[in-house]
Amino acid sequence: MFTRIMKGISLAISWIDAFFGTDKKLFPARLAYKHELNDLEITEFNGNHLHIGEGEYGQVYSVKPTKKRQHLGNMIKLGTTRCGKSTAELCQIVDWEGSEIIFDIKREIYPQVAGYLATRGLVLNIDLSRGLGNQYDPLQGHTSERELHKLAKHLVYDPHDKETIFSD
Repeated sequence: MFTRIMKGISLAISWIDAFFGTDKKLFPARLAYKHELNDLEITEFNGNHLHIGEGEYGQVYSVKPTKKRQHLGNMIKLGTTRCGKSTAELCQIVDWEGSEIIFDIKREIYPQVAGYLATRGLVLNIDLSRGLGNQYDPLQGHTSERELHKLAKHLVYDPHDKETIFSD
């Protein structure tokens, strides 16, 4: 009961601050007021939401598809060290029902979720920095000089090139 009252007071203050705020800035970007988050609050989890955070009274916020915007885009989570960003991402990755592209710079997420995700579909790991994981080699299977020359010519071909001496 107390948290409901506090949440109501907090929302009322947010409305008043938004309406009477006279702070005119050169750049109008700002963080959302508390009352503006009401549409983002969810009560149950499913695989169509991108979880974005938790409120001060335990409410959970997420972005969900709408008729106007049926596909959700990119998201970035910022926070201090050890605040739970990776843990939240692991939960989101496992809950998500669609396809995903995950940039795992520290190589922490793949070992934890790849086995489970492989039970639901194809999982590819592309590690450009070390040249490991699933790869595509356009030269694979081509061993003769003639085949490699044809591929090289195709890779450097420029239709607007008037003098082909360099590409040849």
